[in-house]
Amino acid sequence: MEENCKPIQLINTTNIDDKIISIVEYNFTWPDSEPRKGLVLCPYAYSIHDLIKPLIDSRKLNNKSEKLNIWTMLSINPEPIILQLLPKAHSWPVPAYAGVCGRLEVVAYEGVPISSLTHIEWRRKLKIAKKILDAAMDFTFKHDRFRFYLMDWSLDNIVANEKDEISFVDLEDVIVLDKHISPRKDLPDWYQRYNRELIGPGFTFSIENMCKHHLSDHNLWAACYIIGGEDNPLLYPIPKSINATRPHLDKLLIECLNSDDRFKTLAKIQHYISDMLTDEKLFGSASVR
Repeated sequence: MEENCKPIQLINTTNIDDKIISIVEYNFTWPDSEPRKGLVLCPYAYSIHDLIKPLIDSRKLNNKSEKLNIWTMLSINPEPIILQLLPKAHSWPVPAYAGVCGRLEVVAYEGVPISSLTHIEWRRKLKIAKKILDAAMDFTFKHDRFRFYLMDWSLDNIVANEKDEISFVDLEDVIVLDKHISPRKDLPDWYQRYNRELIGPGFTFSIENMCKHHLSDHNLWAACYIIGGEDNPLLYPIPKSINATRPHLDKLLIECLNSDDRFKTLAKIQHYISDMLTDEKLFGSASVR
């Protein structure tokens, strides 16, 4: 879409289906030289039509008008599409979506960035951390057809309200993987699980590797990174009294960042944190070092 395009040009646009596919496609042969942004649909971009079908079917406008609308959102900001596909009403950890007009998106206020909550008691941080881990599993497994790998995992992009309920607020950069495709010869490792390798320091990932496998631990590693990694993690420093009585939490978080089986490790962390949160004696005299 050209920056100076006019409404009449949009109305007269042809081959909209092909244009939609072109926007979301990831080229394995010639990967982008710049970091990929927006919505990526993989491994085969034609699945985008199944992804957006519920949105088109729920509207009263004609098919072309709806596809034009979706094409423009994919070109400008695909977040409204994600918020409608993963509605808060269905218990997805995202803001409630009200609508969009041009470049203006209207969503509910769901709280303040978790990065600004460094002052809260550690038990609340632990409660929020558990919900972040739960969200990582939901984005990976909850949808019956697609996986949603978020590219912008950050405590700045997750908000929490006074009830410690969380919402992910920056969803314009997402890898959507169709887990029900029939792999061709170009996907020889499709049925193998992709475990994030140590690509480099900080928050790094490989879109190509995620798209070539039916399942990736990307969301799990990212969740562990923001609560226990090296860049102002939510749960550190762990209170001395907690470390003394529950030393396995620190070990499990380190294991999650470096393990070959994060699915198993993250399940252990979820169970361990749930047990900690129900232990009334644990937080009586917790003091942060």
